[in-house]
Amino acid sequence: MRKKLTIIFPLVLTSMIAGCGYTQQTPYRSSTSATVNKPLSADTSGSSASVSAKVSSSADTEDASVATDTIKEIPEPDKMFTISFADRSASKDAIFVQPDSNGYAQYIITANFAPSFFSLREVIGDGNANMTPGDILFETPDMKAGDYIFLTDVIPEGIPSRMIEWEDGNGQTYSRAISESGKDGSLLLIDMDPVENQPTDLSVLPAYIYPGSDPVLAAVTSYMADVMTGYYSDYDVSIPAPVILKQEEIDDNHVKVYGNFWIFNYDMQGQILENTSGGEAPGYMIVTRDGDGMKVTDAEFAGDGAEYAEDIKTFCGGDNSLEAQYFASNDAGQEPLLSVRKGFIRDYVKANELDITAYQDYGWDPVDLSD
Repeated sequence: MRKKLTIIFPLVLTSMIAGCGYTQQTPYRSSTSATVNKPLSADTSGSSASVSAKVSSSADTEDASVATDTIKEIPEPDKMFTISFADRSASKDAIFVQPDSNGYAQYIITANFAPSFFSLREVIGDGNANMTPGDILFETPDMKAGDYIFLTDVIPEGIPSRMIEWEDGNGQTYSRAISESGKDGSLLLIDMDPVENQPTDLSVLPAYIYPGSDPVLAAVTSYMADVMTGYYSDYDVSIPAPVILKQEEIDDNHVKVYGNFWIFNYDMQGQILENTSGGEAPGYMIVTRDGDGMKVTDAEFAGDGAEYAEDIKTFCGGDNSLEAQYFASNDAGQEPLLSVRKGFIRDYVKANELDITAYQDYGWDPVDLSD
């Protein structure tokens, strides 16, 4: 689905190429590059030795010997691997490189122990808030403490599209999805189990329930709250902010809702809701009559990178006005999202009689809800 994936093989302290056995499977491209780099703790501005590794469906391999210390004790699962943007790994003062025009960013996944198996995989989301492993993009049975993989890839703002999976020395398998925090922009490795990802202290804030009378909007927001929140972990409450662009009545029992289905997650700090994560999901939902109410029975969202624009064009079917509305709704700092987001927060606060006066995004001033 996403067509650009560059993998750079583990750092070699001795700068020697000799035999490690990393295999690239289900490639996106007919070839990729592999580079032997200096350790992350070193000055990354120095030169590096480069080799070209041809990649095909038959899984050609490139060998590299890694001279690194081995961690004898197995750490806690959430400390087994770390992830960071590439420029942030060398120095906290380094300039962060934003993704390019196609949505690609560079990041590094580092092993803090020696797993018995490691793989990078696609993420498949079903309609029940579950994320499951997809195709294997990269795997190795021989990763050591201190090894890392360097990737150029898309990191979507909403539902994760990549995950790592590994086995520890005791045969236990772990899975973590790759996501980005809306709180500070850092990368996160979140547990793939949506139940474990939910807030454990439910007394902090009540869950979001649509307080209005529109049955279509009730179905849309219920789907967002039940399904889309399963891909996040760092919040006290998740509040939808769907920018509805068009509703098309298919028949007496079905409505097609076009929109950018934004969702934002918050922690409560005093009287302020502080945004921790969230993202957009431009697409459409099919809302079906269900007894006295309605529910979402199908949904499709735009992909990443170049597919983002292509999918939106497909959704619109030649409707240039609708297409323009989609692209106008993808900026979190502009209308129409600003008004929609504020309105949904206000309604949530009022319905639950909460002492909340503002919401705040990381690095920005609080937005007063009374304005």
